Amino acid sequence: MNKINIEFKKNSKGTFDFEVNQNGLILFKKEYQASEKTESGLTQAQVFSGYSNYLQGLANESLAKNPDFKWDTFDDFKKFAGAKTQHMFWAVSDKYIDYPKA
Repeated sequence: MNKINIEFKKNSKGTFDFEVNQNGLILFKKEYQASEKTESGLTQAQVFSGYSNYLQGLANESLAKNPDFKWDTFDDFKKFAGAKTQHMFWAVSDKYIDYPKA
């Protein structure tokens, strides 16, 4: 079975790392500031973290159906995580975004 890990976490520099790791190999890694607020008042970090969790869930579902599931290239991952997936995320985002406690 393939192993896929998608993370968005704060690093020691105070910025955030988005990383897609497949079977111990980094398919994609990028550093983000993610400090701006969205129109809804959420930070970019809250949204990116929620979306990363959503993508991890989709990857886990794909692996459950097909243990050999993986992306052959970064372009394959981009298609997986593209506009259609982003649109689907917003329909269920409340399950994945950590909202500030009132």
